[in-house]
Amino acid sequence: MNNKLKKEFTEAYQNYAPVILKHIYFRVENWEISEDLMQETFCKTWQYMSTNDRKIKLIKNFLYVVSNNLIADYYKGKIKKPVYIDELKEEIPFLPTQINEVDEKLRMDELQKYILNLKEKHRVIINYRYVDYLSIKEIAVLTNKSPNYVSVILHRCRKTIKKYQKNSNQRFLS
Repeated sequence: MNNKLKKEFTEAYQNYAPVILKHIYFRVENWEISEDLMQETFCKTWQYMSTNDRKIKLIKNFLYVVSNNLIADYYKGKIKKPVYIDELKEEIPFLPTQINEVDEKLRMDELQKYILNLKEKHRVIINYRYVDYLSIKEIAVLTNKSPNYVSVILHRCRKTIKKYQKNSNQRFLS
């Protein structure tokens, strides 16, 4: 196994595990399932990378695509049994991540109440921008839309959410 590949995977896990977990949680609303799907996202990514020493050009985007596919499978009922690290042939070089973001989780729960009033395709864009902190260009690539389209949708969604939160003293989107 290529040490450079192991290092790249470890860095990706350390850099992106918390944001992928948050992304998944925001979509499935269950912390335990989110943790399982996040781990499975990285397991599948590792399996892909370790097969013939494959290099992933944009690993952050790759992780979002894998996690979105797993979320879709979860809602379709295809995910019955989680993938366990012990079952993999290769040793996966990542460190356990402890996520203790109680304030962030509460803020996300409150924001989610407002976002549920949006169309699904708009919720995804809002999620990418304000939960995952992706740039407009990254969102455009992930959604296969133009940057202009993404900007317009974000503007419209912000206006809609501001209407919903008039009675709340919290400001989520700026």
